[in-house]
Amino acid sequence: MTFRELKKISHSHYYCLFLDKYFPKVLRKILKSVTSLLAVISFVLSFNSLPLYFSLADSLFFIFIFIFLNLSFLEFFYRSMMNEGLKARIPEKLLDKNINIDYSLSGILFATDEIDVTRAFFETKVGTEILIKSGVSKKDFKDFIYSKRTPIIASTLNFESGDMNIFIYADIVYETDKSLQAFLSQNSINKSKFMGAAHWVMDIEEKKRRKERFWSRENLGAIPSIVWLCGF
Repeated sequence: MTFRELKKISHSHYYCLFLDKYFPKVLRKILKSVTSLLAVISFVLSFNSLPLYFSLADSLFFIFIFIFLNLSFLEFFYRSMMNEGLKARIPEKLLDKNINIDYSLSGILFATDEIDVTRAFFETKVGTEILIKSGVSKKDFKDFIYSKRTPIIASTLNFESGDMNIFIYADIVYETDKSLQAFLSQNSINKSKFMGAAHWVMDIEEKKRRKERFWSRENLGAIPSIVWLCGF
C-alpha cells in the first residue's frame, strides 16, 4: 500500500480535521455554552411581554436556540466521523472488512505535504509528544527537523495492507529515515525506547477517543443498572 492509498483511506477523518483547523473545538464549546445560556435568559425574559405578543426576547430566543441546535448537530457529526475506524472492544458489527486507520494518524497524514515526511510527522502535536516522551528536548528536535538533511519523500514509503496506527507509522518512518536514527542515537535513544514512546502516546489518544464515544456498547455496558444502584 502506497502513501497516497493510505491517505485516501483516511479521507473519512478529513471533515473533522478540516473543522478543527478552521473552527477549533474549544471555540465551538464556548459558543455552544454562551448560546445555550443566552437562549435560557431570553426565554425567561419573554414571559414579561403580553400574551400573543412577539417581543424582542422571543426573537432572540429563537435565534440563540437555532445557533445552539446547529452547533449541537455539528458536534454530533464531528464525533461520529472522528470515531470512524476505532476498534471497539465489544464488536458492533458481525463483519468489518474495512481497513481501519487511527484518527491521530489521519491528522498526521492530513498535515503531510509529501516532500518531507519526518518534518511533517514531528511538527504535529502527536509527533512532538512522541519525541518529548522519548527524552528529546524541544530545542534539540527543532534543530534536527530544520537542519540540512536528506528529506524522506512520501512516495518512497510502503505500508502493509491492513489496519494502520501511529505505532506502525512511526516504525516505518524510523526504519526509512537514517538521519532520524542517527539523531536519536546521539541522544541515547534506541528504537525500543522510541517505539515505546509512540505506543504510549497512541494509547493516550485512543483512551481520549473511547471516553468521548459515550454511545458505544462498551461505555453504555459499563453503566450500572438501576437495580444495582438501589442496592437490590
